[in-house]
Amino acid sequence: MGESNQPAHLEPDLTPPGSAPATDAAAQDKPRILVIDDSRVIRRAISKILNAEFQITETEDGEAGWNALLADPSIQVVISDVEMPGLDGYALICRIRATEDARVRAVPVIIITGGQDEVTRERAFACGATDFITKPIDGVQ
Repeated sequence: MGESNQPAHLEPDLTPPGSAPATDAAAQDKPRILVIDDSRVIRRAISKILNAEFQITETEDGEAGWNALLADPSIQVVISDVEMPGLDGYALICRIRATEDARVRAVPVIIITGGQDEVTRERAFACGATDFITKPIDGVQ
């Protein structure tokens, strides 16, 4: 009788099988940033600022961040806190810069910390940091 089995209020799904919706495809075209900080609040703040332009992967410590960086070749930038339990930001930078994996070694590392003293900044750059941001952060930095 030509009647559809779908309720009248639903639009039919015209997406070809096996293809992702356009919004997923657009998100996959964004560069991926790895944000490493033991503060969930800081990770969320960074994500909120960068989410429109970048895909964000978050981890809570240096060791988890290291593992994420090794596992995900799409990560193009690392933003890391300095003071974290376990593997801190300095040790993470040193590990990244010392690895034999050329892709990982070349990833820019931006350090973000509440420490505003010059010693913290100098040490981060000596370890191989690419740039330095001081907390609290805002979209301008």
